[in-house]
Amino acid sequence: MSFSSSQFGRSGQRDDRRRRLLAEDHATSGDGFVATTADPTSRVGTPPIHKTERYGDAVFLEQQPVLLDLIPQRLLVFGLLLVAGLGLIGTLEALYAWMPALAQQTGGRPIAALDLSIRGSLAAWLSSLGLLAASIAAVLVYTIRRHRVDDYHGHYRVWLWAAMCWFLMATDLSSGLREGFRDLMIWVAGTRLLGDGSLWWVMAYGLLLGSIGVRLLIDMWPCRLSSAALLLAAGCYVAATSMHLGWPTFGGGTREILCQQGAAMAGHLWLLLAMGLHARYVLRDAQGRLPHRPVKTAEKKSRWLVLPKWHFPKKTPKTASLSLHSEGAEDEGSSTADGEWIAVDSPHGSAPPVLKRVSAPLAPAPAPSPTPVARPAPAAVATSPAASGTAEHKLSKAERKALKQRLIEAQRQRQRQNEVG
Repeated sequence: MSFSSSQFGRSGQRDDRRRRLLAEDHATSGDGFVATTADPTSRVGTPPIHKTERYGDAVFLEQQPVLLDLIPQRLLVFGLLLVAGLGLIGTLEALYAWMPALAQQTGGRPIAALDLSIRGSLAAWLSSLGLLAASIAAVLVYTIRRHRVDDYHGHYRVWLWAAMCWFLMATDLSSGLREGFRDLMIWVAGTRLLGDGSLWWVMAYGLLLGSIGVRLLIDMWPCRLSSAALLLAAGCYVAATSMHLGWPTFGGGTREILCQQGAAMAGHLWLLLAMGLHARYVLRDAQGRLPHRPVKTAEKKSRWLVLPKWHFPKKTPKTASLSLHSEGAEDEGSSTADGEWIAVDSPHGSAPPVLKRVSAPLAPAPAPSPTPVARPAPAAVATSPAASGTAEHKLSKAERKALKQRLIEAQRQRQRQNEVG
């Protein structure tokens, strides 16, 4: 029964993932490798050696860098990349601002490579290149994240969606997909919604990139640097889109194009940095080079459930009553008829515990002491009508109080007699 209950909540996707990881580990370990060469002396578990006339045994292939080696490991490299990217953006904007003066010297014909507002310019080429690099970085993150052992729900697949989105954006910058989508939606819906109809592709981009970006941010949140870079990229994209729709306006002309295209290129740069920084983070995490974070144990978590100190006072009237009651019980050899004192907490925890008493059956008469000293007080208590009546009916509050007072007086008399004797 326990086996079936433990297997009930396990999905087939989780089992497939575990089998795939075990198969990959078994394949990479080389334990099940069988040589395919015709050499009968070849041993099981050793890779075959292929010799060619031009490259020999090709041992140098094992020393060639792999794709993961392209991920920078030093933050200085990312800093230099940021400075170089901002420098290129500033240079392109300065050339665009200087283009009218340059066009007068070249016969009044503008230079298309420096025009930020048209397709095929250097700015569009640079932005497409950055988005393609971001797409490759997302694929690298996917190749590492898919081997994480605690990701049973397959959250690593969002990196494939992100790579496809960045590739779609790079294609759009070079081919103008957004304008085609805008014209198609205007033809289907029969309305432009606002202005020239650019709101159609803005809503499509916002729905696609917003859903993937939020899920991506959740996965990237442990790395503060990549998360901050992704948020900066989202801010730049929002600013560029709002300026494209006319909110706010900068008077039109060159200034508006400079601000809009500058925000868009800065967004592409921050997106590339976010992908690269997170690729570095997951690679270092897989290599065990990240600082260990202590896990909160159950003892540390239970400290939040500890009640304030005033709920457990060191000395309360309960202490004195219990001590007096225990002394009487030790001397008499049995408990009193009043019962035991217990602490009852208030229902809402706003006041200290209240002392209450639980009724208990009256103890039998105490046995005579072996000492020859006469003790009239217990006899008086035993022959009292209050004590004799407790066996037949329940003692009232006044009777219990009187009985307790008599027991206390009897105890004090015995203490005095013991001190004198």
